[in-house]
Amino acid sequence: MRNLKPTKRPFGIAALSVFFLLGSLISFTAGISLLLPSRFVQAMWRLNPHGHEGLLRIGRWGVALMFVASASCAAAAIGLWLCTRWGHTIAIVLIAINLLADVVNAALGIEPRALHL
Repeated sequence: MRNLKPTKRPFGIAALSVFFLLGSLISFTAGISLLLPSRFVQAMWRLNPHGHEGLLRIGRWGVALMFVASASCAAAAIGLWLCTRWGHTIAIVLIAINLLADVVNAALGIEPRALHL
């Protein structure tokens, strides 16, 4: 049986857990908006019209991508909150994937706002 002794989590880990929870909710909402478009949820895409166009171009894969991102962020949030090794691992992998994607987008000029030198 697992020891249910309360664990004091560092503030940074708690903050990252909340960050990943918000990421999970936002990506879930994005997936729903792609699956069931409505005027209410479409307004959020004004923040990232380029991303919306890209997800629409790949069709159902865009919906799947948003739901996988949502589930991954939720797993990281739960794992970090519980102070588990697997939670830390998922969080590091997700941050590394995001960093790699940002570097590729900046290097290829896909996202012109990425580099302000």
